[in-house]
Amino acid sequence: MMMTSLINMEIASAVLFLILGTLIFWLTIRYQLGYMTRDSRPPSRKAMISSIIALPSICLLMYYVLVYTHVCSWYYVTISVIISLLLLIIAYLRSGRHTSLSKLRRLTCMMTALAFCAPLNMGIVFFCRWFLPDVTTVKQEAGKWDVTYGYAWPFNGGFMPTDSYIVNDTRDTLYRVVVSYAFLGEEVNNHYNVTDTIAPMTTAAIPCPPNFVARSIFPIMMPSHDRFGRTRARRSYIATKKELDAFETGDFRYLGIKANIRINSFNITSNPIVWESPEIISALENVIKSMKHD
Repeated sequence: MMMTSLINMEIASAVLFLILGTLIFWLTIRYQLGYMTRDSRPPSRKAMISSIIALPSICLLMYYVLVYTHVCSWYYVTISVIISLLLLIIAYLRSGRHTSLSKLRRLTCMMTALAFCAPLNMGIVFFCRWFLPDVTTVKQEAGKWDVTYGYAWPFNGGFMPTDSYIVNDTRDTLYRVVVSYAFLGEEVNNHYNVTDTIAPMTTAAIPCPPNFVARSIFPIMMPSHDRFGRTRARRSYIATKKELDAFETGDFRYLGIKANIRINSFNITSNPIVWESPEIISALENVIKSMKHD
């Protein structure tokens, strides 16, 4: 089994953002302010004040979208805002040598640089999520499952960039199961595929990160939507033999679902970020619990 030396993706992203953000403000001071000193037509005071208000608001909105879509945490956003403000203050103080420019105009220029930092940060986060190999470690302690998620250094310990890995640190064989869910009320069969088998105490590469690990396979799921309309929801699971058997042989007729059909012709190879609301997860778990009691 490959040794896992996990790193925090958000820390790596914050360090990269600090480096590239510093470069943006340095370029702003080095070139943009120099160009502005030769511009004889400065913008109006009203336009500059509006920019100072609008640009940070746009940045905060972009960060809110990152958190709302579960791309990163509030912790990372807070660190990013602090880094951005520190860079802005330092850059503004260093811009004081351009005495021909008013303080308001220099501040407007710094706010413009700040506005570039937010999309830069979004790009860094998505790049790190894509480039760093993600590792899901499954353990069993005192009869309970312990699942941890992290990222590994690429080219270290057998982990390759952009890949996904499952570390099965248990004595059970794990299975990667991909389920294509039926439209409730319209179709009667879920389709599923067992794409990978992870032997005990081994590490295996998989096509993309799993949606659910070490939990029952849900018999129903709300459909997905894209620009082409409604599509079957697909979710990937890392499950034990017991969980797989329960899904294969379970009686879901009271949900309008007949026997689940195994089809070996589909997979999920690139996972978009899928987030199920806690209310939906709780409702699905109650469905499984009610089946067990019956």
